[in-house]
Amino acid sequence: MNEDGSEANTTGSSGPGQFSGLSSLQLEYAIAHMWQTAVEAAPVDPDRPARVLTASDFERHNWDLQPLSKPMPIPPPDRVWSSAELARIACGYMASMMEEKWHALVDDDCLRFHRSWTGYGIYEATFEPCEGGAVIVGAIVEGDPERYSRYDDVTESQMLEFLIDNWLLGLPGRWPDLWTSSTDDARPSRQQVEADTEVWQLAKVEVTFGDIADERADAVICPTSPAMTGSGGASRAIHRAAGPRLGEYLKELGGCEPGQAIATPGFDMTVPWIIHTVGPRWRGGAHNEAHVLASCYRESLARAGEAGASVVATPAVATGQYGYPMRAAAGTAVGVPGFTPTHVDTARIVCYSVPSLKDHRAALAQKNE
Repeated sequence: MNEDGSEANTTGSSGPGQFSGLSSLQLEYAIAHMWQTAVEAAPVDPDRPARVLTASDFERHNWDLQPLSKPMPIPPPDRVWSSAELARIACGYMASMMEEKWHALVDDDCLRFHRSWTGYGIYEATFEPCEGGAVIVGAIVEGDPERYSRYDDVTESQMLEFLIDNWLLGLPGRWPDLWTSSTDDARPSRQQVEADTEVWQLAKVEVTFGDIADERADAVICPTSPAMTGSGGASRAIHRAAGPRLGEYLKELGGCEPGQAIATPGFDMTVPWIIHTVGPRWRGGAHNEAHVLASCYRESLARAGEAGASVVATPAVATGQYGYPMRAAAGTAVGVPGFTPTHVDTARIVCYSVPSLKDHRAALAQKNE
């Protein structure tokens, strides 16, 4: 409790601003008004309607959301979120399956991220209005190691910003650097992540120049269409190398949804496994394309890990006929393996053109800064 009787900020640091002189009740009203105004002013988007998810929505779908058990403050991301971004943040996100990993909702005027398979609260962020939009003035992360194996404070702040960008705004986001740490109690990688019996890790990312069909790996990722009939040059090269038995095998599978992945034998290829995934068709970036592309890589890593693959080679998914901008796709391609716990040791991005090679190397260099 502050000297003036207002409640103290317990969710992180808060700098002075235009609302610093308000009482707690006035500030609560201002923040609630900020969210309401943002949603009401949101542009009409038929693919992402401005409907705000509530806790009751998650209850109706049998998702059990739990509060943080041991909240610990982290530095808020240093960024102004525009009114349009705030409107999309306010809508939240409900995972359609546990493998999507995250739920998000604005509850009590605070943005909360929960793990989808346990319901555990992991992050909370408190926003306040500012000139041009809003800022996060307080952020916390789950500190109970039984619920969440956390990184250092700076990395956790980057993770929070990435989740907002990737899950709520449909942006590639800046992938956190999980390889190094500035604190003594953080680890360079998670040797065990939310699993009691299996050892997980973060994959090493490589960028090379070559033909995906000639790669020597344990598995290759093959971009395909929902009907699994192929989607471009990389797919044709893989099908040609695998031989006609692959096409016959795929006819029996019944297709694949965008963002999902299916493993098949490599048949005549030198690799034992082919991981087929359906990328997003680029429609300007406001139709969840970034989330679908990230899901392609996450699901492909999951299928490769289930098959026991150690080294996985992939082309630049969705950048051919599906038209995904190469530079944006490169950030996702190098980021997902370095962010997603997996059994895969190495993810090798195989570029077929010089521009692709340059964009992926630039993205990898940025990730490792």
